[in-house]
Amino acid sequence: MTRRNVPDEGGERSWTMELTDLERDFLRKLLGESWVSPPTFDHEIVARLVELGLVETEPLVEYRITDAGRAAATA
Repeated sequence: MTRRNVPDEGGERSWTMELTDLERDFLRKLLGESWVSPPTFDHEIVARLVELGLVETEPLVEYRITDAGRAAATA
């Protein structure tokens, strides 16, 4: 995605965004409903959309195994 400073219809200069096909497709899917990512989703794919304020997200939940969990998994 790139940003360009281009004149609008009234001759004023403004920033426009050139989204990748993947970014545009993701935004279009969100038009209908929100989306919950699967656990293995690569969040970097849409990180720029979040940074630009085009998409908002709840903080991700991170699960970490404990020593007790390791013991239980190998028992």
